[in-house]
Amino acid sequence: MESHKGNARSQNPSFAYLGLIILLTIVGTYLRFRSLGDASLRMDEMDRLSWVKQSTWWGSMAKEGANFGVFGLTFRQFVHISGISSEFEIRLVSALAGSLLVPICGEIGRRCHSEHVGVISATLIAISIRAIRQSQEFAQYSLGTTVLWFSFLLLLHPKTRSSILPVVLLGWVYLIHNVASITVILLVFSVFSLEFFGYLNSRRESGDESSGLLKGWLAG
Repeated sequence: MESHKGNARSQNPSFAYLGLIILLTIVGTYLRFRSLGDASLRMDEMDRLSWVKQSTWWGSMAKEGANFGVFGLTFRQFVHISGISSEFEIRLVSALAGSLLVPICGEIGRRCHSEHVGVISATLIAISIRAIRQSQEFAQYSLGTTVLWFSFLLLLHPKTRSSILPVVLLGWVYLIHNVASITVILLVFSVFSLEFFGYLNSRRESGDESSGLLKGWLAG
């Protein structure tokens, strides 16, 4: 039964699953862009905007409260390149990131368990009031969460697991917020644990003695 589930997860997704994920992404995108620019900037958003509108990149990074300075530097480049002039535009990055989080969560659920879990995961994040509100705010939370889970998705894929991209993305998330740094540590530990115990189970099923399991893991 377990091997059957593993084979199903390794196969390409079904058309029904893809159709549901596309539909949920459209719904999630609509909810996040609905009334995106209607409300004026809140006090905390205006405070963050003051970080990114400093005259120099160093000023944006050194602004008090900018969470290691990476948020101020990243969004300063976005603001200067895009030339934003409205509430809608300044919240656009968060809304787009929140929309992309829907299919990412769906794919993580599918790869870790099944297509049913993937659809449930995508549904929960698509209609979550908390996720929608964070996606409609000029802040680092929505973008940081999406990059974090996209990095996790890359770590789950055999072809991208050993590339430098997940490391760079996780490093960026680690520096963008103090709470995110703790999350990155827990995520890396979880991925390591999944790989390690998966290796132990495969070796036990093949009949290897327990004394050589750890040596084999450390040897690669």
